Parts: sequence; structure tokens; C-alpha cells
Amino acid sequence: LAAIEDARRRGMRWCLIMEDDCEPYEEFVEQFPLALKVLWENIGLWDVYYSGPSVDEYIGRLKGNILSLRPATLAQLVIVNLSAADKLLAHKEDPLAIDRYYSKYARCVTVAPMLTYQRASKSDVQSGWDVGSTQLFTRARGIINGFLISHVMIIEPQI
Repeated sequence: LAAIEDARRRGMRWCLIMEDDCEPYEEFVEQFPLALKVLWENIGLWDVYYSGPSVDEYIGRLKGNILSLRPATLAQLVIVNLSAADKLLAHKEDPLAIDRYYSKYARCVTVAPMLTYQRASKSDVQSGWDVGSTQLFTRARGIINGFLISHVMIIEPQI
């Protein structure tokens, strides 16, 4: 939730959060820009996008390949639409795990195909390592920076 607060304070329209245990499927590089395009074109339909959720049920198809989720788990890579920031931050004292928290207070979606999975491992953060000091964080940073420079800036609509 601190990342959402920080992004809102900076005046951003969305916040991409990638956990250290996020693993992309092979088609991620090709499909992620297409998923972003679909999300931006339908920004009023969702609050939180899950790139590879494990869900108990699908509520249904919202539009095209955008699927509504409730509940959703596995938030290894999410995008938070900051128009929902106030709604999400209003309940920050709730002790739920973050993925369940999003499901409880936001309109959660995924875009088919699912693009990432959560690697089964002990979190580097929980082990007490500094952010950025491990190979996993270095790799995540490279993936995110690559897309921010080459794709997102082009796909995101201009205000």
C-alpha cells in the first residue's frame, strides 16, 4: 500500500508492483504490451489488474478478454489504477494479505492470456535482504524498466 500512496503523491495514474517471486511466461514480452493496451482502453472497468492470479472463481467476462476476478490471489505482478487509490487506502488497517485485500476492496481483473506465475520460494524481503541486492530484484528491475521505456510510454493514452 505504500507504493500506492507514493504513486498517488507523485500524481501518477497507475502503479505497477512486481514482487520478487514473479516469473514471466515465455510469451510475456510479446503479450504484456497488448494487455496494457487493452487495460488502458478500458481503464474505467477495473481497479487492480493481476498478471497471473490464482482464483477461486471467475465472476465473468467484462469485455473482450478482460475477466473479472473475485476473489483473486497471487499478486506477484499487479497494476493498480490510481483512480481507486482512495478506496484502497481507506482500509489500510485491515490485516488481510495484500492479494486478498485488493479482492475485498477493488474491482480486480486479469487479461487472457495470463502472463506470469508466482515462484514457490521464501521471499527475499522476508529474509531481511535489502531491496535491489539480490539477483531476483535485479532481474525484476530489468524487466520493468524495459517495458516502461519501450512499451508503456507509447501505449498509455495522452491526457
